[in-house]
Amino acid sequence: GLKVVLANGELLELDGSVVKDNTGYDLTQLFVGSEGTLGLIVEATMGLTRPPAGRVVALCSLPSDTALLKLFDRLRSSKLTLSAFECFDAGCVQHVLAHRHSDGRGPFEALGAQHAVVEVEYADSEAAEASYDELALCFADAQDAEEIEDAVLAGNEAQAAALWAWR
Repeated sequence: GLKVVLANGELLELDGSVVKDNTGYDLTQLFVGSEGTLGLIVEATMGLTRPPAGRVVALCSLPSDTALLKLFDRLRSSKLTLSAFECFDAGCVQHVLAHRHSDGRGPFEALGAQHAVVEVEYADSEAAEASYDELALCFADAQDAEEIEDAVLAGNEAQAAALWAWR
């Protein structure tokens, strides 16, 4: 929540207890975005979380938009903590390849119609291998259901950064 002093000296308390509310203007964001022109923020209360211990990043090649949505649903319904799911089509990959002056196909044998960078996070080092295995199992199930053509999982941070660079 925020406490804001308005130009007339009135103190406005904006309770931040509602996580999702689409019933009107988001006054908290309005005051933050106004950079002091609508009122002076004198107090801000935020809920902080512990940063994740690590992440597993993968790049997937998919045959269609429908397959992309099915993979997203599959990952969301799994035990994994999905922190990113960014999708792009084969045309975007072609632009990346042209920018890199490469005539290759990237990390796949053949480009699919759609691609997704998937990132899952884990809370502690004990969960790292379990998260990696669970993600690989999700991809194997998706491949069996013909929802995914190929996937590459990063084994370290350098590989993760390289996979992110494809989007």
